[in-house]
Amino acid sequence: METQLYKSSKRRENRKTGVKILICIFVTTMISVFGIVFLTSTLSFLVNWYEKMMAVEYKDISYMEDLEQLLYKHETLVFQHMVAADKDTKDSLMAKAYEIQQEINELLVVFDEHMKGRENAELFHTIYSGVGSYFNKIDIIFDFSSSGDVATAEYYMNMTLANNIAQVNDNVEQLKENIELAVREKNEQIEKQVNRTSKMVVLLVVMLLSFAVIEHLLCGKLTKRIVYIDPLTGTANADAMEAYMTRMQKKKRLDQFTEVLINMKDFNYLNRQYGTDVGDALLTAYGQALRAKMQDSEVLSRQSGDTFLALLKKEHAEDFLEYLKAVKVEIPVADVKRSFDLHCRCAVYPIRQEDTAGDALNNVSMTLSIAKRSGNKDQVWFSEKRYKQIMADQEVLELFETGMKQEEFVVYYQPKVNARTKKLCGCEALVRWFHEGQLVPPGKFIPVLESEGKVVELDFYVFEHVCRDIAEWVKKGIEPVRISSNFSKLHLQNPNLAEDILSIMRKYEIDPKYIELELTESSGYDDLVMLKKFVKQMNEEQVHTSMDDFGTGYSSLSMLKDVDVDVVKLDKSFLNGVDQGDESKEKMISHLIHMIRDLQRTVVCEGVETEKEYEFLKGVDCDMIQGYLFDKPLPHDEFEQRLIHPLYQS
Repeated sequence: METQLYKSSKRRENRKTGVKILICIFVTTMISVFGIVFLTSTLSFLVNWYEKMMAVEYKDISYMEDLEQLLYKHETLVFQHMVAADKDTKDSLMAKAYEIQQEINELLVVFDEHMKGRENAELFHTIYSGVGSYFNKIDIIFDFSSSGDVATAEYYMNMTLANNIAQVNDNVEQLKENIELAVREKNEQIEKQVNRTSKMVVLLVVMLLSFAVIEHLLCGKLTKRIVYIDPLTGTANADAMEAYMTRMQKKKRLDQFTEVLINMKDFNYLNRQYGTDVGDALLTAYGQALRAKMQDSEVLSRQSGDTFLALLKKEHAEDFLEYLKAVKVEIPVADVKRSFDLHCRCAVYPIRQEDTAGDALNNVSMTLSIAKRSGNKDQVWFSEKRYKQIMADQEVLELFETGMKQEEFVVYYQPKVNARTKKLCGCEALVRWFHEGQLVPPGKFIPVLESEGKVVELDFYVFEHVCRDIAEWVKKGIEPVRISSNFSKLHLQNPNLAEDILSIMRKYEIDPKYIELELTESSGYDDLVMLKKFVKQMNEEQVHTSMDDFGTGYSSLSMLKDVDVDVVKLDKSFLNGVDQGDESKEKMISHLIHMIRDLQRTVVCEGVETEKEYEFLKGVDCDMIQGYLFDKPLPHDEFEQRLIHPLYQS
């Protein structure tokens, strides 16, 4: 009886324990399932939020690209109108300009609605206002040009409207940078959020191993979709492509592929014509069509906007390029299936054995830039000549540091002459590079150093040598003249620029009257606030400043009003035509010089090579002359003799 009772009791306990275990399993399972469902929902929400957010950002970029292209076309038509010879051509160009003006206004209205309440709305309104100001004044240009007064049209364009449109272009570029920065920041945020969520999923996996495979596949798939999949087209994104190419590089298989960087033609027009929803559908259909033509181990990514990158097996590249010549897609437009023939401009780069993933991406990007500039070829292959130029530029950078230490860079001085007395009154410090006894032309190294930011080191190198030479001449009892030393616009990024310059002057005990700091006119457009601050600091220290190359770009006399420089240098291109008796050119130069002098600025004209040019400039009250008519750039010892004998004989 006891045994039977014991067994019955044991069965009850077992049943209770079984129920408890089942309850624990159920609760644990439900907690795990709930946790996984919650985290999965969170990841799905993040994916959907990210896709919507990125779609908006890509529309912003698309609008900005449209606006840039239309403004460029409009400017081009205005300049073509000014140089057109006959009235019919001018009328046709004006009509086209007004058509584009209408397109721009329509685009701005759509974009304005799109930007309401957005982070960059204020900057966009600045662009909107700038474009409106530009259009309000453009009729004056057409009036002058149509009447045959091309010189006044050019003058009005350069002196009045150019600053306006340049500011618009700068603001457009700034807005693009802001949007692209926001995209990068949001990518980083979403990746961090995904990482945090993934860690929580791992904790749940530890609690219940039976869900490990499901969780791993689901979370991995969603994470990959967020980080590596383009949200609009479903293709890989730029990060995914770079990661794949890096893996192929590590496996030593990267050179088995050819890159094709694809830029859709007329996409911006289609986007405006049918709307951004149709544009998005076209991008998606185009990406799907390209992927359908790709083989195993080949990858297609959307790099940005309407640009795709295909990584193809070398033996398959030719067939794919043939297909690219005309890709037909069908998408619904207003609930009706419509067919589109899409064309592209592409760059082709067969990857070499020594290339890294970064090298290959840089080379194909550079080739696409060449393709866009060429304009007459839809498919452009990588140029070995350009590759050699890249290598030559790299060699310049490597030799630069050694050249600086070994003082291979030598300062030359080109005299400035008083136009009335023909007496030496100043000079410009120029740099010459003698490497292994051979002169390296400035055009071979200055642009390279400028692009890499190294020119700031060279500028200070030259300035210190100038101060050293001035101190030496003073010590010898030779009276120096004011020497202008060039400073790249890149220096304006340095908040301590003024103090760095003054510290060198104090080191050599240089009187400020012997120094002039020369910046290019374009510096003002890059950072007007910093330029004004720097010039003000120099004025307070009685150090002269000058604006070089005035008139080579979109110039504005308002720049001279806003920036209190002492000297304005007219670019030598102004003299073109003076020898041939170009009365319009002469009249424009004369008025420009008198206006600059009325603003209490000294005028220097560079590039003077003939007696006729000199006599003309002297007659219109130009203050100083610089050019081969009087002297070429002189090395230290020869210039010292010129200081001792400053008068040029007639």
